[in-house]
Amino acid sequence: PPSATTTNNNTTMMMNATTKWGIQPDPTTHRIMLQAWCQSLDEKGAAFHATGHLLKLQEGFAKFDIDEMEPTLEDYHLALKAWSHDTKDKTAHKKAMRILKSMDKLYTDRLTELRPDETCFKYVLQALANAPPLSSSSDSSSKSTGELADQLLDQMEERFLQPDTDCYGAAIRTWRNHAVVDKKRTRPQEDAARANALLK
Repeated sequence: PPSATTTNNNTTMMMNATTKWGIQPDPTTHRIMLQAWCQSLDEKGAAFHATGHLLKLQEGFAKFDIDEMEPTLEDYHLALKAWSHDTKDKTAHKKAMRILKSMDKLYTDRLTELRPDETCFKYVLQALANAPPLSSSSDSSSKSTGELADQLLDQMEERFLQPDTDCYGAAIRTWRNHAVVDKKRTRPQEDAARANALLK
């Protein structure tokens, strides 16, 4: 039987062909493709393709005022989960954070009543835990992945969202990763102490 990737690629080719004929994919089509790619998380590019369909929904809703294109919470969950599982892309955590920020922007622009929930934050935290340690701190002005994890936990607290064990577990793994390889800053003890503090 054909693999999930082959099936998804064939469906994508059909979508591209219908677009050339002037037939635009509707919200249902984008959601089917988003779900299909998120069922193929072991396949290369699954998160990328899933996010592409989420962005099409966002564009149709925010730019063209098509109410049926408004992304649902499940749509966001699927795309963020995909990035949380992508351990091959070293920038997966950054892409997950962009989705979170784009969701927040639609809310602050008063275009939607949806805001990131506990599950959204959980998947972004898990993406951070899978990121290369210190990958966000290539210069002194950037936050490290551990600091970004703390920032996300703070945002949850500000919004009265209760982090679950998966959220704390991801933050702890992020700081633990720092403690193992943190030689440039010579602060492995501080990183380990922060991971330990999250356990309490």
